[in-house]
Amino acid sequence: MNKVVSVGIMAVWVCSIFGNNRSVSAANSSGFDYADYAPGVTVEADAASPTGYYATFVYEDETAAATKAELYSDTFHHFTIEDGIENPYKLEAYKSGMFPAGGNSDTTYYLSLEKIKGNLWGGRVPLSSGAYPYNFRITNLDGTTTARLDAPIIRP
Repeated sequence: MNKVVSVGIMAVWVCSIFGNNRSVSAANSSGFDYADYAPGVTVEADAASPTGYYATFVYEDETAAATKAELYSDTFHHFTIEDGIENPYKLEAYKSGMFPAGGNSDTTYYLSLEKIKGNLWGGRVPLSSGAYPYNFRITNLDGTTTARLDAPIIRP
């Protein structure tokens, strides 16, 4: 028994030193476990998602001065041919046959990220297949915001 525990502890120690994903913490207000996610975006197939995929975002505030972090995109909302672009649907309301569109402030989707630990912030959204540009907006200690911190395009 002692050998098994020792080998297990050694394996965790080696993985924590040499692994590329840093553990970010399991504690958060949503109950979602971010422990296996490194800073950046991870897209995964998930049967529980209305779209079939979830994109998990972990933003690392290198200044450690953020009091709030938000993810936003003009292309996260979805539309139907019948309803047109005047009636956007949030990601959570996605149904087969909807398509992403947008490109202006009328279609901007905002997600407040939750503070995970230290200078890490996280959030998840269901995304359908396609390419999605997204950005971050950070609220600084003095109340000012830094917006359009461009991030790579997502391709689920």
